[in-house]
Amino acid sequence: IVLFRYIKNLFSKHRKLEYFNFFGFIILFFVFSISKFQLPHYTNIIFPFLAIILASEIVIDSQKESKLKWLILIPSLLMILAIIPISLLIGNGLFIAFGCVLIAVSYFVLIRMDVKYYFAVMTPMIGLALFLNLVFYPFLYSYQGKTQAAYFINKNESIKSIHCKHSYDFEFHLNKEYQILSDVQELKLNDVVFGDSSLVSDVNMKFEVDTIQAFADFHVTGLTFSFLNVADRASVLDSLYLIRVK
Repeated sequence: IVLFRYIKNLFSKHRKLEYFNFFGFIILFFVFSISKFQLPHYTNIIFPFLAIILASEIVIDSQKESKLKWLILIPSLLMILAIIPISLLIGNGLFIAFGCVLIAVSYFVLIRMDVKYYFAVMTPMIGLALFLNLVFYPFLYSYQGKTQAAYFINKNESIKSIHCKHSYDFEFHLNKEYQILSDVQELKLNDVVFGDSSLVSDVNMKFEVDTIQAFADFHVTGLTFSFLNVADRASVLDSLYLIRVK
């Protein structure tokens, strides 16, 4: 709605709005849209432009609170309707999600009590923040296999060093010595190796191995419905293995 007003005003003879933030958003949004290399967090760059545009609209319409209540109502309703189904879908954190929905619903109670809209809108945002940080992102993080493997190794006192293929995620979180494995012939008795199923298969052709731990892995920046759906998730997961040569 706000962007439409800016576009409409652009073609008016009496332009009254500033356009630095508007074109800052439009140009970047266009560049990201046509780019072949797209990741969701790149769009964070455009959020400040949108926030400033929306804030100016709120200031302009601050005397029309009934209108603003409806503008805030629509995304709040969508958020509330999404939290519980997503929790059921991923099979995680239903009770926390229910609490977040209660916080979000309190928005409507506050509006009925004639609390200022900018206080009322904070409650669904708090609910959303709690849901994302207590339910959704911890769920995603648990499927970053390389990171989870590094944490496991760090806590395991019996593992002193690791042989592995190059991996930024794994190496960044690992607090122990590691050696980049270029040839499985380099391995010797009791060496610990971390890698995917193809690496484990190569090692297994030359040595006998014990599996210390297996880690579920998924590229979480490319979410799919099959991954989010607990019933189908196993079919799209990869596996990473921590093994010991014997």
